[in-house]
Amino acid sequence: MGTRTPKWWEKTVEYAYVKQYLGEYEFISPFDGEHETLSDCAITNGLQWSIIEFKATERWESAEKIKFNKHGSSNYAQAKLALVKGYGDSDKGIDHHFIVYGKLDLHRTLTLKSERYFSIENEYVFEPNNLINKGIELSSFAKYVHEFNQWKNGGNGGNGGGTNTYPPQNPNGGLSLSNYGVVVGVCLKDNVAVVMSIEDFVKETTPENSSNRTEILVAPKPLTFRHKAPPEEDESFA
Repeated sequence: MGTRTPKWWEKTVEYAYVKQYLGEYEFISPFDGEHETLSDCAITNGLQWSIIEFKATERWESAEKIKFNKHGSSNYAQAKLALVKGYGDSDKGIDHHFIVYGKLDLHRTLTLKSERYFSIENEYVFEPNNLINKGIELSSFAKYVHEFNQWKNGGNGGNGGGTNTYPPQNPNGGLSLSNYGVVVGVCLKDNVAVVMSIEDFVKETTPENSSNRTEILVAPKPLTFRHKAPPEEDESFA
């Protein structure tokens, strides 16, 4: 009988990541009895925000290009040029937006690897043990999510074409927000985390009855939680 080839999916990678790297965090809900907003929670607890997208294998870029380029053959390249200028590096990608995928090690055991979105595929690979500590503050993050979704749905970051509403809509059959990754907000001091889909993040940070809002107005409220020691930082390149 021949050797069986291990098989896994995006969800396998997602569950493995949560089990491996989020187990030390105290998850909190951003809502209290008075329906505290996500913005209130983020400011009160000093949350830093990042996006993590889970892929089955290391060949992730071609699928992402297809999603962008259905609105124009150079849309991915233009989006990368525009977004890394404000949020990252032209080679290493976006500072707070990550791809996590599975890869077999020498013992044929599934391990997790990560790269930054818009990086050169497989050029800058590192362990995903410190991704959530690389986030940015809420207002800048909300602006990035808006611009990213505009580009991905053919809106040129809000500078022409597509739609320019907030939250981003779905022009010409584009992908819905639920097709993207997850949003993670982490308080480094007290080691607590909020995890949600990008779709839910946009809903919670978009004021009601507003069709073109990119900034978040907040009125902080207190929130209590248990203290845990934060994990050690380590971004070892593989």
